Amino acid sequence: MISKLIEQSSSICPENIQCKNKECNLMHPRCFAGVCINNLNGKCKKPCPQNLNHIGKGNLKEKLQMISINGVFVINLCPKVDCKNNNCYYLHRDWIKKRNICMKNLKNSDDCEGECENNQKHFDWEELRQEVLKEYEYKNISPEAITDVEKIYDSLEKYCLKYFKGICDYKGQCPKFHVDWENIRNVSADQFERKKLIPCTHSLKPQLQRMDSKSYKKLELRFDKQKLQKLQDDIKERNILDVVFIMDCTGSMEIWIDSARESISSIIDIFNKTVSQTLIRIAFVGYRDFKDDKHIQYHDFTTDVDLIKQFISTLEATGGNDQAEDVAGGIEQVLKLNFSKHPDSILCTFLISDAPTHGKQYHDNKVEDEHNDEIKDGSLEKLMQVLDQKKVPNNYFFCCKINDTTNKMFEIMKQNFKNLEISQLETQDFANYVSISMIKSYKKSSIFFMNDIQSKTQRFQAHFIWHKAIEPVECNSKNELNYFSNFLTQMGKNQVGGDTILEIEMNQKVLSQNDQGMVSYVFEAFDIRNNLKVIIKLPKKVVDQYQCRKGQIDEDLIQNAQKASFVRYNQTIIAKQLSCAYRLQTKSNDKAPPIFYVTPIKYTLCQEFMGLKDLYAETNININGPWEKISNNTNYIDKEKENYSAFSHFTYHFTNKSLVITDLQGKQGVLSDPCIHTKQVIGYLRDETNQGILGIETFFQTQHSQCNDICKSLGLKRNCDDFNIPIPGKRAFLEIKQLNLQNVNAVCNVCGDIFQIIYEDYKSQIDTAYTCKSCLEINEFTEICECCGNEFKFNLNRVLKQALDLKICDQCQKDCLDQRCNYCAQILQKQITYCEMCDKKQQCYYCKSKCSRRNVKQKVNATNGVSIYLCEEACQFFQNLYCFKCFSEFSYQSWPSQTEYIKGEYICYKCQNK
Repeated sequence: MISKLIEQSSSICPENIQCKNKECNLMHPRCFAGVCINNLNGKCKKPCPQNLNHIGKGNLKEKLQMISINGVFVINLCPKVDCKNNNCYYLHRDWIKKRNICMKNLKNSDDCEGECENNQKHFDWEELRQEVLKEYEYKNISPEAITDVEKIYDSLEKYCLKYFKGICDYKGQCPKFHVDWENIRNVSADQFERKKLIPCTHSLKPQLQRMDSKSYKKLELRFDKQKLQKLQDDIKERNILDVVFIMDCTGSMEIWIDSARESISSIIDIFNKTVSQTLIRIAFVGYRDFKDDKHIQYHDFTTDVDLIKQFISTLEATGGNDQAEDVAGGIEQVLKLNFSKHPDSILCTFLISDAPTHGKQYHDNKVEDEHNDEIKDGSLEKLMQVLDQKKVPNNYFFCCKINDTTNKMFEIMKQNFKNLEISQLETQDFANYVSISMIKSYKKSSIFFMNDIQSKTQRFQAHFIWHKAIEPVECNSKNELNYFSNFLTQMGKNQVGGDTILEIEMNQKVLSQNDQGMVSYVFEAFDIRNNLKVIIKLPKKVVDQYQCRKGQIDEDLIQNAQKASFVRYNQTIIAKQLSCAYRLQTKSNDKAPPIFYVTPIKYTLCQEFMGLKDLYAETNININGPWEKISNNTNYIDKEKENYSAFSHFTYHFTNKSLVITDLQGKQGVLSDPCIHTKQVIGYLRDETNQGILGIETFFQTQHSQCNDICKSLGLKRNCDDFNIPIPGKRAFLEIKQLNLQNVNAVCNVCGDIFQIIYEDYKSQIDTAYTCKSCLEINEFTEICECCGNEFKFNLNRVLKQALDLKICDQCQKDCLDQRCNYCAQILQKQITYCEMCDKKQQCYYCKSKCSRRNVKQKVNATNGVSIYLCEEACQFFQNLYCFKCFSEFSYQSWPSQTEYIKGEYICYKCQNK
């Protein structure tokens, strides 16, 4: 049994005996108490955060095969005899404490040199076992005497015999009672509440209970209200105020944590009564001391007060070894939050602390500080200076003074932050102080003065659609893959969307003559949901007619504009995908420039803007420098940038002669507005810039009449080449100069924004690793996969930015969806549906799952002749199902209904008849 548990260590809960999740469906074998489960599975860092035993599987097996005492192995026992930690991961036994045993000697006689504290005694394990056996023997048996765990012992039939031995391997909550052997004489099974088994349908949570990011009202919420109601009720053309609470969460701060949770709602109400047009986003950072468990806990910015209150409710006032705490660590975490990128937003930070940060330079000598001499001079000052520059000019910091120990620290902070105030505070003043400070900051800010001027921006409720990175798949004569068919399939799988508020600058952006497009006007906008600056491109004809006719536009012009928006979106998605393929094959080539395309976004507004509801937008190329026109869609090419033409050539080769991307333009490698010439007529790429076969021929005859070094290294074929034979050896190639790059402008794969990375990092990273700093921050939440039924963790920051669906874990998306047809893959967008082919697959009778990870069994027969398919979880359910009255096993005489199964209550036929 021990060997089997060790082999299945990946199915053991890392929290083990401290697990408080009633829906956890992992194993919790007591014999693994004190052992780091994460280390067994290769996931724990050293030193272990819980100070658990890091031990290899072979060594662990050897220790667990030694004889136990009442089902307890020596490795399970806490090293501290007088341990008072209620959250300790070790076991504690009275037969250790009352004998005052030296644990160092008991665990390893070589560790104790005979100088034991408090006159502790040395015991041999076997000697101790004999004493304890006599003390706790019950009806002439002990856990070590139980050799058959399936046997029914008198008066023990309701108890889990495996638990007595410390080897219960039940996944989830064991249906039998768990009692330590030492307490068996003092308890009765009748005093325990009967445990209900967890059915395989437990993952099918009601929709209103699940986290979902597909609509704005559930930006960070649970689904339970009408789709856009929250937008209409809560957002009334408001500005953006980011509020951060930094709070000491050690043992002395419990009343302040409670006060923060209870005051959040009233703070917002007081502020909104005075300032009625502001969107408030709240973040919370809790810090403790270096060695404390959960040293830093935080929740990133959210508009939902309930979500922040729920997060604060999970915080416990614990830890704090000495008097000083890691205040600097809390501020450092604040710098990593997803601050609003809106140029006019306000940032208010509140620090609530009853102790100074570590370092003798930040407090008086009376303050107890174990790290007095370890903190570098200027470290806190530097953090405050960086935070001060995080939001210019509307940045305000408030220090809430609780006692005098923080005086020196607060004064140093004030010297390094322009707008910082220090105030003495009591808990009952918390709500008023915070709300008044927020109002004061608002009135000081540039926004207050700007609101006296007529606003040039307007807010629109909108639904957005964009696509996650689409994996490039090369098309050639060998795989006979049609690029356009494959592209549509990938589009369907990678589309995400949600609701947002789009703040649009009503006046078109003034561009230099070089930057102006031929057919579009540009309007700047800010997407509040995605915290993203975008530009909207509208046809000039539409805008001119709208302004000339005072809002009236011809219907055919509207239809043409909508079609142009649709085509432009598809063109940019394809260019984005093929630029990814190009980068993958040219990273090691110092002559090939890194090419990224902006992220396109489609918006559908709830009201018209310039006569249109469907808009095309893309991430703003906010890079200093002139707009570069590298090529056009006919015969022009900038001779200084002929290395870029290899990308256009590559698109022809990679798609098996299906298309060529031309009209390359943008800033420093980040491009926009591609033109695509297609060999065949493709409706969703058809516009006046697509010249078809003529455009492809013109490209090779003029822009790219001669291939260059990059083409040679990639083995690219020209339009006149036979793709089945090698490139002619006599072909001459244009020599290209080597690049001299320090940094590369990249596009984040998560949020689509533009950021900068070092050129060497660009060359060494995999393409999907291009992620901006904001999106790298992890804020972990847990859900249950509707496919396999297992818990899975996800990064809330990433989910919110990509509008991901949270019904299915990454593993099932990889293992299961690949086995289904494309129609079935829509499980990510809709309810579970199957095509005719997939519908024939076996599915569990109860949870309806066809998941490969749930391991749907063959038909299981009942004695009444009815046979059904069951998943592994359902099979385990019935194997552990006992009669609620007599504890006899499930008889398989007939299958329970769905309702009876979910209840998990079974009464055998004998007890029913009685």
